[in-house]
Amino acid sequence: MKEQKYNAYLKEIGKFIPKDRIYTDELRLLAWGTDAGFYRLIPKIVIRAKDENEVSRLLALADKYTLPVTFRAAGTSLSGQSISDSILIVAGKNWEKYSISEDFERITLQPGIIGARVNEILKPHGRKFAPDPASVKSAMVGGIVMNNASGMNCGTHANSDKELLSAKIVLADGTRLNTGDPESRTTFERKHTPFLNKIIEIRDEIRNDNELSDRIRKKYSIKNVLPLFLGVLVMVTVIVSGATALLPVDPKVVFYILLVPLFLAYRVIVDADIVKCFATFLLSFAIMSFCKNYAIMIDAVIHPELGVPTFSTDGALIQLGISCAVTAAIAYPVAKYGSHLINGLPYRRVWLISIVMSLMFIGFNFTVQPVHYQTLYLNRVFLVYILITTLMFVMLVLMYTVFYFIASALLKAGKDKEHISVLEMQKKQYDAQQKYLEDTSRIRHDFKHSIIAIKTLAEDGDIEELKSYLDNYIDTFPSRSPVRYCGNYALNALLSHFEEQAQQHGITLRLRIDTDNKEEAVSRVTWFTLCASTWFTCYQ
Repeated sequence: MKEQKYNAYLKEIGKFIPKDRIYTDELRLLAWGTDAGFYRLIPKIVIRAKDENEVSRLLALADKYTLPVTFRAAGTSLSGQSISDSILIVAGKNWEKYSISEDFERITLQPGIIGARVNEILKPHGRKFAPDPASVKSAMVGGIVMNNASGMNCGTHANSDKELLSAKIVLADGTRLNTGDPESRTTFERKHTPFLNKIIEIRDEIRNDNELSDRIRKKYSIKNVLPLFLGVLVMVTVIVSGATALLPVDPKVVFYILLVPLFLAYRVIVDADIVKCFATFLLSFAIMSFCKNYAIMIDAVIHPELGVPTFSTDGALIQLGISCAVTAAIAYPVAKYGSHLINGLPYRRVWLISIVMSLMFIGFNFTVQPVHYQTLYLNRVFLVYILITTLMFVMLVLMYTVFYFIASALLKAGKDKEHISVLEMQKKQYDAQQKYLEDTSRIRHDFKHSIIAIKTLAEDGDIEELKSYLDNYIDTFPSRSPVRYCGNYALNALLSHFEEQAQQHGITLRLRIDTDNKEEAVSRVTWFTLCASTWFTCYQ
């Protein structure tokens, strides 16, 4: 009976869904039977839906035959939420459209667009897609929203449900609702009154249960992921501290060991190249080492009988206060003016210079720390200590200010060079097309006269003269017409440039274009991947 329902459903959807978007063969059903989790369910039918009209009709038919339906976007779920042993509807490709409001405050997204892509779209407008799950570079908006995702780097205020203004919903019976359209809401309320009354009844039942309401509010106000992350750091701290207490280990060794998990945590937060991450981490450490020296100065005034090895609790609290104050003072300018360098500056040598500079200042701060505070009171040692430390701190600020301007200039120069290179490629392509048009125009202009000349020679029966004339005429044809690979002019210019370079160096270059519009591709092209440009550049 169940099999007959699936066959009937398959027959009906075949009337409006092309066969190439319906999968029923065992191999592809097996492939779609799992996601990023470790569960497996083999679907009976897999359908790649194109738009909401198709989804509405697919759900209406599934409702007619009482068949379960599961939706899938990227399939990055670890809990098996995007697999099914019935009907699986995929809303990935063909669901990547978006629109941004004129004030750049709202963005409307289809479910098949990847989270990281949304951030790329919003970045020029100074905006960010609030949910930040670990799989944001692969997960699609549909799955992010349906899972109410947020991520490690944002609080509950950035949960998907807090950022969602409206949604277009297709119900199980195929009914469509646009919650952002008053007319759609009114129509839905009129046609689905019993359904809404049931939801209102459940809502009122929860509201009247104070204990349950408080529990729900509490659960939605906290995140359980961050405590697990902090728990790992606490465990590392406890283990290292316990080893210090039980074994004859220098406290400095404990500190250096703790730097490893701290750097790993920092690496996760920054999410950049390891060299960039290490450079920025050392810069932060260099700044904090100056805070330590200023805390030592104050501690030496309060407890002159102590020294760095016996740093007092008062000194530790003072150091914490100075560190927090410095962090608060530099957080905004660093975030506003320095973050784009971490994301955009690709030159490793520049970052290595930054590492050397930071190590120099860190070494200075460790070297000048007094073992005994009493030595600071000899002659003018204390004053010299303050002056040298302050001078070096000013030098750090100046050096990194210069570093910032140099790095910004390099970044701008790199972008300008890339832009000029693209313009040169497009100019060559334009010149080639212009020459081709001029040649074609000239040939078209001469064509009529050539036909008359050929006719005259043929009527005279002068075959040799006719052959000679045709040979000369063929030589006037353009030697090579510019190839239009696809409708993307920038990509067309890029590929033409590499083809020209390949011909000059005697290299066989084979290309294949994958575009949304297959008719735009030229049949003579055989294969192409995005790594072709990288390969050819490396070859040169």
